Amino acid sequence: MNPVSTLSSAYLTVGNSVNQNFNSMLNSIARLSTGQRINRAADDPAGLLAAEAVKSQITTREALLRSSRQTSALIDVADGALSEASRLTNTIRGNLITAASSTTSDAERAALQLEIDGAIDAFNRLGDVTYNGRPVFSGEKLNVNYSPDLNTSSELYLPTLDAETYGGEDGVLADLRTGGQYDLESGDLASALKALDGVQSQLIYNRAEYAAFDKYSQDSIYQSLEDQQIELQSIYSELMDANFVSETAELTRSAILAQSSLTAYKSLVAVAKTQESMLDALFDLNRR
Repeated sequence: MNPVSTLSSAYLTVGNSVNQNFNSMLNSIARLSTGQRINRAADDPAGLLAAEAVKSQITTREALLRSSRQTSALIDVADGALSEASRLTNTIRGNLITAASSTTSDAERAALQLEIDGAIDAFNRLGDVTYNGRPVFSGEKLNVNYSPDLNTSSELYLPTLDAETYGGEDGVLADLRTGGQYDLESGDLASALKALDGVQSQLIYNRAEYAAFDKYSQDSIYQSLEDQQIELQSIYSELMDANFVSETAELTRSAILAQSSLTAYKSLVAVAKTQESMLDALFDLNRR
């Protein structure tokens, strides 16, 4: 066999081995540096496609969770306003009962009426409460999506909170204002209390509606989405995360093989130089 041909073949074999082992080292270093098993499509095309599909689902559920949190925050704002509205109507009730007493003077009734007017004004201001720039009490239905297909949603009615419309068959809250049909001057305190009963019943119903929606729709939706998110994150981690133990072992193995290949390559270079020296010596003898 031709020694030169044999040496050239050995050069190629050992050179390829050096390149492969150094590339393996670089890949392991990249995975250990990023913490990801797949850093480019060539690492695992099928795995990358699967990971991207899972990532899309994770992003969708993150958006749904964010929407759910915002809805819960809106409900908290609305419930706080309705709670304050209940306090105001209780103040009005106390004033009506006080005014009904025969021991209450006209001046005291006038002062009580001023308090009632102030409470009604405050009630109306609560109706202007906003969350994220939108009215909380808009009189509209709020649609809350909780499914990635966007075709499944829950509806929550947002009442209009104002004295002119809030109440029942026996009257609205504005009827108790000065000049209204049930103000203290009218003397019809029994009808005033009936109108107020309607207002407070509506407040109780609206608060119960918010609480039920938050507990049985929002909480269950949020928990379901969180469970799905945890499962998807686990799947994504299995697809993308590098195994530090195996990658460290692979890096060590590649480094040893690379060192061995490089040593072999250097040995071939030394042999080639020796052969070159021997050939030069032979040529010198022939020339003599």
